Amino acid sequence: IFFSEYTGEYEQNNVYINYIYSQDGISWRISDRHIIERSLEDPYVILYENIYYLFAEDKSDVPYKNIRRYHSSNAIEWIDDGDILDISPDNYYENRDVSSPIVVINNDQWYMYYEGRGEDWLGNINIARSDDGLYWIKMCDNPVYIPTIDETDWDSFGAVPDDIFMINDIYYMLYHGLDQENN
Repeated sequence: IFFSEYTGEYEQNNVYINYIYSQDGISWRISDRHIIERSLEDPYVILYENIYYLFAEDKSDVPYKNIRRYHSSNAIEWIDDGDILDISPDNYYENRDVSSPIVVINNDQWYMYYEGRGEDWLGNINIARSDDGLYWIKMCDNPVYIPTIDETDWDSFGAVPDDIFMINDIYYMLYHGLDQENN
């Protein structure tokens, strides 16, 4: 399981990706090193045609505004493919930040759901499409999900995608929200 971690006080660019592993699914061990020595957050890893692909929010590019990709044949040694998705300066919904990617592949088409934030820093869920997982085109109907504006709702300040899965040919997305008081 891949996750974000930091030591000390969170400072936006002191976050790294690590992993825990298990031989039996009961006893777990944490790796003693970051898998990549670059500040990254919110990793999403998929296995496709025997290659692992890691997508993450690039925290080295403060203020964290793009998504980076890595690939690996063994999930231990990673090759940096560079920035693959950046902000859209003219798009109100993502002119400040793109982050928290999740990726699904369907019929050799790659789809990335990600958080986009604009001038008000309100998080929305957006989508991009790719033929190869490296070059992405943002979809014209972005954002695909805008949180409610009712200040009493749990996601009134933002929605951030966490995972996506399919059951009986229907996709389900898990996301976490931020409210106006506790953002």
